[in-house]
Amino acid sequence: MMSVRHVVVVWCLAWSAASARDEVTVDEMQSSLVSQLVLSHQSEALQLLVNATETALRLLMKEISCPPPYTRVLDECFFVSKKKLSHSDARTHCQGMGGDLATPRNPYALVSYLYDRGEMFVWLGATDANSVEWRWFDGRLVAADLWVRKSNGNEPSEKNRFGEAEDCCEMWADYHPPLNDEVCNTPKIFACQFNQM
Repeated sequence: MMSVRHVVVVWCLAWSAASARDEVTVDEMQSSLVSQLVLSHQSEALQLLVNATETALRLLMKEISCPPPYTRVLDECFFVSKKKLSHSDARTHCQGMGGDLATPRNPYALVSYLYDRGEMFVWLGATDANSVEWRWFDGRLVAADLWVRKSNGNEPSEKNRFGEAEDCCEMWADYHPPLNDEVCNTPKIFACQFNQM
């Protein structure tokens, strides 16, 4: 039989072990509770961020709606003709539609759009007719890395093999890079752009 003294020692040891376990359990419970609260706050913050992003996207999509018959491509509005006109007639046509020949800020997005439609050679709004530099109709310089590279020389080439001046810009949707200079009175499909500014 155990003496009273042994019972007290065992009881003290058991109580100490239980207390230690309870402290660990209490610590674990506090840690778990704090983690759940943090996750709850993070979840709420994430949901607020998702809601704000969805609202911003809806507003942006509303802002960038294109009037008929223009189609939105990224954040720009384009119309691709079905008929072929010279460069100057194409520009007049586009201006009659409240736009101008296309001066894309995202040329490769327009390339993809044209390629998907099966339109491979399309007039755009750029020329070097009044200067030695190629400029979009909105005044920006045409980036040098957008011109077609050929085995017999890179574009723009200034003149064709018949000696005719090539002062107007077309997009070749099946080439990379996509821009080519062309004789301005050549009838081609054209892309108009509607600017909302």
